[in-house]
Amino acid sequence: MSTSVYSSPILTTFPFNALTTTFTPPASCSGIYTSGEVVIIDEDFACLPQGFTSSSTNYFSPGLICPAGYVTACNDNAGVSSVTTVTCCPYRDDITLGCVTPSTLSSVWETLFCTWIAPDSGTAVQITVSNDGTTSTERITMTSPGGINAMGVRMVYQSSDVSKAVTTTDSDQPATTTGATGATPTSTSGGSGSGSGNDDSSGISLGAVIAIAVVIPIVVMSAAAGIFFFIRRQKQAQRLHSREGPGGPGGLGSVVDQKGHYGAVGPAGSYYDPKSPLSAPSEVSGVGAFGNRNRHLEAVELGDRRPAVELPA
Repeated sequence: MSTSVYSSPILTTFPFNALTTTFTPPASCSGIYTSGEVVIIDEDFACLPQGFTSSSTNYFSPGLICPAGYVTACNDNAGVSSVTTVTCCPYRDDITLGCVTPSTLSSVWETLFCTWIAPDSGTAVQITVSNDGTTSTERITMTSPGGINAMGVRMVYQSSDVSKAVTTTDSDQPATTTGATGATPTSTSGGSGSGSGNDDSSGISLGAVIAIAVVIPIVVMSAAAGIFFFIRRQKQAQRLHSREGPGGPGGLGSVVDQKGHYGAVGPAGSYYDPKSPLSAPSEVSGVGAFGNRNRHLEAVELGDRRPAVELPA
């Protein structure tokens, strides 16, 4: 069997073969298939954008958007600095294929620009197998150096292509433009038929709406808190007034005499000293512990008193 070796072409011009909208493959293209000795994704051209060929010199030009189910795997400016080449590779679940260096491709892999190599520990992969017209699905464990391959979708573009795409993309369909650092989502907004991203006549700006939404709740909450504390202070003042009454604290008038046990406060705040009294301490009726007079009921100590005797006339 003859073996051919791929050599990277140096291209300076590309035929017009645009890929500027998102291509979505049919649902039947979601599997992983076997083709001879190769495990492959999207071998059927129906699973790839219109205009795709397996030729090593085939590029979508200008190509700005990878198909659904594909990611930007690599890009470079090796040929012409003003032209960027991009290779989009497919993914399935947690398996994402990457770029293959074109100069390493040969034989049946010559046009398979994307690949994934299984780890040494192995990975379970569900593949679709066709034998004698019978198609079945099997779950196998793939280990290195086994892997999965794909032709990939290759594109070229220059900066002017990107700027044109951004200004002409329909505002209702966000576009993903592929740049030097990978896929970057770019979208336009506003009404239909306008290339401008902002419509100055649409009313209040987004910043003003956000400011209003933040400030109004704060003002309302502050006002509510002020009213709450004002009412609370008024109620506390009313309760304090009702307790004190017209005669001072407690509503019972000022207490003139509060002396009792040693060290108690006497009239006008004087201090009673039992060692040098002005007069001998006398027992005051109605004085309880700590020299506090019973404010509600003053008891009179009667002592040992005999009943009155009626005197003769």
